[in-house]
Amino acid sequence: MSINKPALSFCIQVSCSALLIVGSLSASASESCSGFFEQQHYQSALEKCTLDAKHHSLNANFILGELYINGLGTKKDIAKGLSYHQLATLSNNVDSELALGKYYAQNKDYLQSHVFFSLALDSGSLSALDFKESAEKNLSAQELTLSKGYLSVLKSAIAQQRKQLAGN
Repeated sequence: MSINKPALSFCIQVSCSALLIVGSLSASASESCSGFFEQQHYQSALEKCTLDAKHHSLNANFILGELYINGLGTKKDIAKGLSYHQLATLSNNVDSELALGKYYAQNKDYLQSHVFFSLALDSGSLSALDFKESAEKNLSAQELTLSKGYLSVLKSAIAQQRKQLAGN
């Protein structure tokens, strides 16, 4: 059996190229906004997510919210973190919906927490059900009606945002 050296050389080149491509894909995944965040490289996550958020990355606004609220890789800035989470909810990011619900519940703003837990539940988060019910127990009938109104307005804003993003 003879070995076709040009064919073998080609196979080695293709295999090496495939390994380089797979390696670069792995590297780029670890160098992504969420990759940096998961690896706790918070300063790099802040920089990458800030760039990604400008291009409507679904997860970048959520991560930026977490970084600013918790002061990871940056100075703690609750207002800025909440703003990023609110932007992420416009893209139906259930993690941000839950984060906002939990933040408001911890700060005893049960009306807002109810709104965001309701939104997360509508987005498919079953874990939001217990949180929503807990917040609901702290609301009067009038506040519950307000929450439903706010939820309706928020859902309309989300639908409008989706239309705008689809048009771009």
